[in-house]
Amino acid sequence: GIRKDVYYGPNIKPYPVNTPLADSFKKKVTIKVEDNITTDHIMPAGAKVLPYRSNIEKISEFCFGQIDQDFPNRTKENGFVTTTPANESISREFNNFIAFDLFLKNVSGSPIPDNLYLETGTEFGIDNDAKEEMRGLFNSVRLGFLKIGSMPTNTNPTVIQNLKCNNNCESVIYEPNSSNHTNLSIERALQYGVNLVDGEYFPTYGCIKTGGPIYVKNAVSGSPNLDPNYFALQKTVKEGDFTDPLFEIPDGVTKVRVYLWIEGQDIDSLETDSSGSDISVSINLIKDTKGYSDIE
Repeated sequence: GIRKDVYYGPNIKPYPVNTPLADSFKKKVTIKVEDNITTDHIMPAGAKVLPYRSNIEKISEFCFGQIDQDFPNRTKENGFVTTTPANESISREFNNFIAFDLFLKNVSGSPIPDNLYLETGTEFGIDNDAKEEMRGLFNSVRLGFLKIGSMPTNTNPTVIQNLKCNNNCESVIYEPNSSNHTNLSIERALQYGVNLVDGEYFPTYGCIKTGGPIYVKNAVSGSPNLDPNYFALQKTVKEGDFTDPLFEIPDGVTKVRVYLWIEGQDIDSLETDSSGSDISVSINLIKDTKGYSDIE
């Protein structure tokens, strides 16, 4: 038969995958209730809740809500999460990114590769009416560059278009607002043991492994107890600092895949309340003449 992607609506999501419960563990008590508690107190029914009965993560937001409206948020801060690196070949609700390919033709004629840089004018834009409301999320926007491979200029275009990584690709992440932090983000970061200062760069860590459960406070980028088995520091270009090259490009055509997303591991993404807005991006690239200057 013909393969078709299945897209989930907001009321149906894949069942969360977890690991077996340990023989012993320690957890923080997040709620204490009185007597005469029914299942409707624990998980209410009704038209507001039942549409999400096939979305475990969403329906959990209603748990004990009639007794303590802050319980779901408090549980998230003191609960556990599992990790799943995004896979662009699979349609899933957490693969929320934009991707497109660039084919860069370099005709320097040198046997030595040139350096490729981002240039001034590479920036993100947002509607002015939404800028203040979405500052936290806007500070979490990322632009990723993945150098997939290079071929001679006379290569069949179809061959170049179908180049694959084969686990040896180079990647760089551009963080346009890496030192901008809102007051709300600074306040919430303290709950995770992170001292965030507006105007100071804060590093980005990426998910590198599927698994868990991981204590939430140990899964936030920059946390003192960030688990290195699941998260690794990423190679990044900071805002306005284009002195270091993205990577080298040889004579020929180089395929580069570009990704645009909001980084969930960014400390500023803790501030997630907004009505949404269009985000624009401009990318300017420039190369040096390393291929010539290195030839004596």
